[in-house]
Amino acid sequence: MVPPPLTHTVQPGETLGAIALRYYREARHFPLLVAANRLDPRAPLRPGQALRIPVGEPYEVRPGDSVSSIAERELGDARRAWILLELNGLREPDRLLPGQTLRLPIRASHEVRRGETPATIAERYYGSADLAARIARYNFLPAAAAPPEGTRLEIPLLPPAIPRG
Repeated sequence: MVPPPLTHTVQPGETLGAIALRYYREARHFPLLVAANRLDPRAPLRPGQALRIPVGEPYEVRPGDSVSSIAERELGDARRAWILLELNGLREPDRLLPGQTLRLPIRASHEVRRGETPATIAERYYGSADLAARIARYNFLPAAAAPPEGTRLEIPLLPPAIPRG
C-alpha cells in the first residue's frame, strides 16, 4: 500500500532543515524537500507555502522476485539493483522473502544546466558534493565526466524510514 501524499504548510521562520527534522527525524534529509518541491535551497521559504513531503514507495516482494528483477521493473534497469541493496541495508540479496517490504528510492528528474558538474548537482540534491558518484552510477555515466547541458538525469533520493507528521 502506497502511503498517502503528505503536505506541510510553512510557518513563519521555518527552514527546510526544521521541516525535514519534523518529518524525517533528521535535518540532513532536507534535499528530499528541495527535489520534491523544485526549490532553491538558498531561498527563504514563504509562510503559507505548501510543500509536498515525499515518502518512499514501499514494494512488497513477490514469489520469484530478485533484487535485479525488482530494479528492472521498478527502476527501469537491473543494473540499478545496487541502490535497492544500499537503501534497504540488504547484505544477502538472494534471500528475499515473499511478503517482505522493501523501500524504493524517490526519483527526482534534473536537467543539466550550463556549468553544472556532478559535484554541484550532488550538492544540490544530497547536501554533499561527495555523493556525485551516486548520481553518475545511477545514470550509467563515467564518475568524473560532466554530462552535457540539457541532459536529463534521474536523481535517486534515499528516503528515511516512513515520515511522521
